[in-house]
Amino acid sequence: PYTVSGMARQDSSADHGENGRGGEAGSGGSPRKKVTISENYELVGVVVHSGQAHAGHYYSFIKDRR
Repeated sequence: PYTVSGMARQDSSADHGENGRGGEAGSGGSPRKKVTISENYELVGVVVHSGQAHAGHYYSFIKDRR
């Protein structure tokens, strides 16, 4: 939802006064079609937390870009 296209869809929904629950009985509108949009990303790293909520360590694993 935090891609450029996802934010544009969210802004568009807000501009039209939609409550994000479309298709429910009593919502005053017709059911919305579910649109599936695929975005491809390349994973270049991850962050891992080891420990408890109050204490621990973070480790990062980054892909070598050579």
